Amino acid sequence: MRRASRLVGPACWTWAALALLSLPVSADPIRVTGIDFEFLEDAEAVRVRSDGEVEIEVRELDDDTLSIGLRDAILDPGATERIVPKNAKVVRVVTATQAADERGALLRVRIEHAPGHRPAIETDSSGFSAVFASLEGQDPRTGYIPDFRSIPMTQLIRNVAAANGETLLVSGEINQRISLVGPRWLGPGELSALLDTALLMKNRMAVPMPGGGRKILSGVTAPFPWVPELPEEPDDSPLITLLRLENVDSAAMIRVLQPMLGSLTLGVAHHGTNSIFLAGSAARVARLQKIARALDTVPEEEFLAITLMNRSSDDVVEVLERVLGGNTIVRAQSDSRTNTLLLRVLAEQVGRVRSLIERLDRKLELDGRLHVFRIRYSDPERLAEQLIDLQLSDRSGRAAGSASLAGRVFKVAMHAPTSSLVIRTDPETARVIGDLLAEIDVPPPRVRVNVTLVEVITDSNFTVGFDALIPFGNLESSGGTGGGLASTPASGSLSNLLAGGGGNGFVTRMTRSPLVVPITDAVGNVVDVTIPREIFQLSASESSSVARVLQNPSLLVASGDEQSIFAGDNVPVPVAAAGSADSLDALQTRTTVERHDVGTTLRVRPTVGREGSVQLDLYIESSRTVDVAGADQDLLGPSFVERVVETTIQIPSGALAVIGFAARPFFVETETGVPYLRSIPVLGLLFRAREVSERKSTLLVAVRAEVEDAESEALARALRRELANPLPPEVAPPAAPVPPG
Repeated sequence: MRRASRLVGPACWTWAALALLSLPVSADPIRVTGIDFEFLEDAEAVRVRSDGEVEIEVRELDDDTLSIGLRDAILDPGATERIVPKNAKVVRVVTATQAADERGALLRVRIEHAPGHRPAIETDSSGFSAVFASLEGQDPRTGYIPDFRSIPMTQLIRNVAAANGETLLVSGEINQRISLVGPRWLGPGELSALLDTALLMKNRMAVPMPGGGRKILSGVTAPFPWVPELPEEPDDSPLITLLRLENVDSAAMIRVLQPMLGSLTLGVAHHGTNSIFLAGSAARVARLQKIARALDTVPEEEFLAITLMNRSSDDVVEVLERVLGGNTIVRAQSDSRTNTLLLRVLAEQVGRVRSLIERLDRKLELDGRLHVFRIRYSDPERLAEQLIDLQLSDRSGRAAGSASLAGRVFKVAMHAPTSSLVIRTDPETARVIGDLLAEIDVPPPRVRVNVTLVEVITDSNFTVGFDALIPFGNLESSGGTGGGLASTPASGSLSNLLAGGGGNGFVTRMTRSPLVVPITDAVGNVVDVTIPREIFQLSASESSSVARVLQNPSLLVASGDEQSIFAGDNVPVPVAAAGSADSLDALQTRTTVERHDVGTTLRVRPTVGREGSVQLDLYIESSRTVDVAGADQDLLGPSFVERVVETTIQIPSGALAVIGFAARPFFVETETGVPYLRSIPVLGLLFRAREVSERKSTLLVAVRAEVEDAESEALARALRRELANPLPPEVAPPAAPVPPG
């Protein structure tokens, strides 16, 4: 039930006439015919009526004041100028003021409201509405209402900027419209992610600017370009929606939905609130949302993958089926190769099953003096040496709750075929050794390391840098404080480390991927290049810049292990050597050929810390052959130029770190001349010229390290997703037909 209340104030005809006379001449200004206030079922709305669609600019002047500017609009003399609603809980005063600026007429609508409330803006062909939701029992300062129906993209950018209190600049024109629907309240992080998703649909991206804020640029390499025409349902309008998940991780949900998205639909995970954004046609988004809701349920059955240490998995399966039966365990299987139990268990019985397995998988206490310990993950030979060292040392290096090994009598032998340790000792010492091995012999964490090594070759007057953010403080907890230092090469701060000498690199954390590398020429023009690409070339006037990706590997490395990759060539190098003094050919020179690796060598060793951060030990060597000016290359052979860096960085799991190296200058000799004539002996010197130009090479390394789940956890999660969450009938694949007879 709605009831409308319109409060008409006195019309100031004289002042309105003077205001209209002072306005710059504008072609066909839009006439605002009225301003109304309405009580809705669970909200309060301010409705501005006009005789056409208006362009609005939303600014939040204070926590309780909102200013909405109507471009090229004038207030009708008979329209309301001031409204003071009665019995309203949110809206207090609405005032309309005629103004003007260099662009023409401007009508400002000022709305004073209860602190913290932010409206949803809806536009149509006859004006717009500002809807204030009145939520009982919820703090309105904690979120923002993203309810937009067919609004221009520029208006969405303004509203998000006003809600987040940030500066957003648009490069070029964005003429498309978009609809956004979602939960009633979104936090600042979710609102920014929603805007980024909408920009990706329009093939654009937001990159940081010097001094704060972000600039919206055209994204040539956006992963999901927006296609305006939907061939499957041309009448369905595009929209974006948000779905908060309760039981399934948002990144895992996007991986499951990825094969169903196609090229016309976009799915983005927001880790902060465990939610996903779905963008595309309304029909496809509705279907994906139904699938996501079906997957995001608490399963009646839980899938467990448990690796046993002391008992055979085949024997334990028989015991579980005999003791528990089908009332608790739906299905039980054994993987003899890894001695792992694969169980489908009723969700309410998981604790009971785990407790029984722990009791069954205990090591038997034997009275003998010969004990066998199977080593699953560590090197048995190294463990044997460590046990002997602990026996001979004064300090035990004991594990928590274990006794000292110093001075105890035992002998250790290794059985390589079964990766076991055979220890001869008394039962008490065997128990101490068993406790120690149980804490040491654990699977090491696995780290997914993605490395992108880019070489940028530019003229000597070009500057290479990248948009970066160095965070500081503590933003993990709700009461933490912190901030960050933003920089681009145009600001002249962090980029000077790349352009200047000294040979030192620096490390910083990027705001987001993909990596954007701006290149600034001598006159200050900036061109943004998105990495990675295999190669790109930038030409401006008589200058050019070339960049190429030297390596872009993705490595899965166990914590503490080292992996290396080489990409390049094996180059032959002639080496001259004089004959020995006691030989007949002492005055002769012999030439042999040695081969050298020329290219890029990458070695990485990740180590996972207790807090989940990753320490990366990086070794990068980049080498290439160069010609020595004025020398006969056939006699002298090639010369080598090498750049080597060895560094250790500490980054959080999933973060992107960038290492920039100081630019190294080099010279390139080019020959120009008249074809054919420059090849004439002697006289050809008059028709050709040699030019030596200075260039410089800059190396950029982007590294991302993410700690992977344990193998058993990853297996259990994958099988749980496939087996424990069946799709509803309306979205499940059709069953195979049953053959007759």
